[in-house]
Amino acid sequence: ALLCAAVSDSNTMQVHDIPLAAIDENEDNRYDQWNIDELAESIQVVGLQQPLVVQANGERYLLIAGHRRRNALALLDRKTAPCIVLAADLDPSRRTLILHWTNTMARGGAGLTGSEVAGAAREIEAALVDLNSAGWWNCPANCGNMSRACCR
Repeated sequence: ALLCAAVSDSNTMQVHDIPLAAIDENEDNRYDQWNIDELAESIQVVGLQQPLVVQANGERYLLIAGHRRRNALALLDRKTAPCIVLAADLDPSRRTLILHWTNTMARGGAGLTGSEVAGAAREIEAALVDLNSAGWWNCPANCGNMSRACCR
């Protein structure tokens, strides 16, 4: 199965309002938190267009994707954020892919430094190798160059 299908199959992708105070920062996120003021202004004008992604961790939640959105919501003094809640037992390699793909591919790399992109590429490659060897993900014939290299 493709990774995205595996992630979707393990989670119904329901959105829940989670108190910002219950969402812990992810120490694995090394991306700069730039232009938070501008993002907050955008959220104030058009609303939040994409929920945060968090992982259940007992009574708390670990922020996986949406660090800038979370900080913009806090700047706006919002008390809750719409979140997709992933299972507590989510494989760490899958968590790594969600973090990096959200920051590199969904944003198109906008605002990222060369070292951030290179670091993400190394961690994505390691996660794909790990998931491939664990049988979670099989490289499809039409996968990208980096993914194909991980399947050898």
